[in-house]
Amino acid sequence: MRRSKLPMIYSTVRNLKRRTGDTMEQVIKMCTSNERIGLHLRKVKFGPEDDIVQEFASTIADTFSSNSTNLAIFFEPQMETGFPDLVLVEYQLRIFDKWKGNRPILKKDDLKILQHLYNVGGARAKDIQCQLGLKSAPLLVSIERLLDAGMLRRLNNKWVPYSLKNTYAIKNITAIEAKISDLRTGIRQAEGNKWFASESYVLSPVQKPSNTTIRKFYKSGVGVYSIKKNHITRILPSAQVNLPSCYGSWLFNEWIGQHIYSEFGGGDETQ
Repeated sequence: MRRSKLPMIYSTVRNLKRRTGDTMEQVIKMCTSNERIGLHLRKVKFGPEDDIVQEFASTIADTFSSNSTNLAIFFEPQMETGFPDLVLVEYQLRIFDKWKGNRPILKKDDLKILQHLYNVGGARAKDIQCQLGLKSAPLLVSIERLLDAGMLRRLNNKWVPYSLKNTYAIKNITAIEAKISDLRTGIRQAEGNKWFASESYVLSPVQKPSNTTIRKFYKSGVGVYSIKKNHITRILPSAQVNLPSCYGSWLFNEWIGQHIYSEFGGGDETQ
């Protein structure tokens, strides 16, 4: 897994033109919930922590540039581990061009099954039932949705997922927890974000954390960002986790794809 481009400062955001002729910004901000696609964001709690989150997000959005990836910024998305203050997701736009027309909205259970099949390299329906503790009827419904979405195929009496190169657009997921002074109080929250993210950080205006604090972060695998007057410094890099690590990693893939499809008419009707 390559390193994220996010810690760097880049040139002004450029626009990319999709093959449909529509123009789409290279950075999109997911600021409101969308019930239709299952995206729930917590309402912003205004205060010092929100101030540095907004400053960080704006700086990243204004400076991000890449020839191969786009960026989606999620503000406090609801995950099983809580509501991370910010999630930055780098993705390959071209993968969503392969989506089928009227692609179904995949449910959490569908994505859990899909991740399991990637982990085991494919399985028969009765084995999936046994391994995941599922009943036959809901499993078949999930398989039907995954088939309609072009995520699975039948091979040697097993349900086998297609290559991630053709289905998973995400290159990097960076989770951010904001803390004003005591950075160590954010470690537990940031550790929880490692469940779905490839990198997890605590963000703070503190410029020079103590050596004891840095050692605690290093042992936890959580990184540290500092921000002051729109200047971002990565004090300690996060440990890296390969994606997708769980069904939570897939949620961002689906949220972004459904957003792009509904807003800009993406997808391939002929696939």
